[in-house]
Amino acid sequence: MAKISIVANPKNKKEPGYPLVISPSVRYDKSLTANHKLLYGEIAALCNTGGSCWAHNQYFADVLGVDKRSITRWLKSLSEAGYIRVSDVLTIVVNQTKEPGHYVVIPGSVRHDKSLTANHKLLYGEMAAMCTTGASLWADYKYVTDAMGVDVRSIKRWMLILSEKGYVKIDTGEAS
Repeated sequence: MAKISIVANPKNKKEPGYPLVISPSVRYDKSLTANHKLLYGEIAALCNTGGSCWAHNQYFADVLGVDKRSITRWLKSLSEAGYIRVSDVLTIVVNQTKEPGHYVVIPGSVRHDKSLTANHKLLYGEMAAMCTTGASLWADYKYVTDAMGVDVRSIKRWMLILSEKGYVKIDTGEAS
């Protein structure tokens, strides 16, 4: 078991843009990949108060560092799952009803770090959602592996990368 501390803004960098917010229903949907969830968060971040945003698929492809075809497939999956409605080529309507449960919030510094994958970003958000006051949690990895649908080795590997980048601090309680 390890104590994990979230570092919301390493090196006190200016936070770029808005944080991503992922609703509980999207967060816990095991049929969606980390990429689907981040795309949903990117759409929600662009939404106006009416729940609509206007962005081309190429915009999302550039932001997420993938090709346009992937965005098209992910939008279709999100639409088929009922999380978004694509009303025309440029308008995406997100269901922004308040849901019970914990939302995943990914700060701008993590969101815009191009060296992190969708899995790294979603893991950071999952850990932040589980943190107690003082931004620390004790993790045995079971909850996170269940929530993300991946094995413990992957979680540990991604945690090390987040630690190396300064986004989390891991204290295993072992003497060095």
